[in-house]
Amino acid sequence: MSSHHDSDTNDTNSVVICSVCHSEIIDLVGVYQSPVNFAVVCKKCLTRFTRNDIEMMIGLFFLYGGYFGKLKNRTFSLNKVLSSMDMPINKEEVEEMNQRLMHQALIHGLRPFEFNKKLALYTGY
Repeated sequence: MSSHHDSDTNDTNSVVICSVCHSEIIDLVGVYQSPVNFAVVCKKCLTRFTRNDIEMMIGLFFLYGGYFGKLKNRTFSLNKVLSSMDMPINKEEVEEMNQRLMHQALIHGLRPFEFNKKLALYTGY
C-alpha cells in the first residue's frame, strides 16, 4: 500500500510577510493585524509609521501592488511622476491621482510625512 503525502496539508513551514515592507516575520508576538483586511505588519513598521499611515499603505499596496521601499534605489522625482499622469478633471480623478502619487512615493521609500513635505515644496503651500 503506497502512502500519499499532501504537502498542502502541512502548513507548519508557512512564512508570514509584512504587508508594508515585505520582510519575513519570524516572531508573531507584538505584530499588528489590520482590523480592515487582516493584513499583518511587522514590529519595525509599527515603530516607523502611525496606525493611520499603516492602514493607508496597506490599502494602496492592495490596490496598486508593491511595498514600502521596493524601488528605494531609484530616485523619486515628483516632477517626472506628475508629468507622466493625466491631469484630473473631476474630484474622483483628483483623489485617484493623489493616491497614485502617494503610492509612488511609498514604493520609492518615502514615508508619508516626507512625501507631504516634498509635495508642499513643489506646490508652494
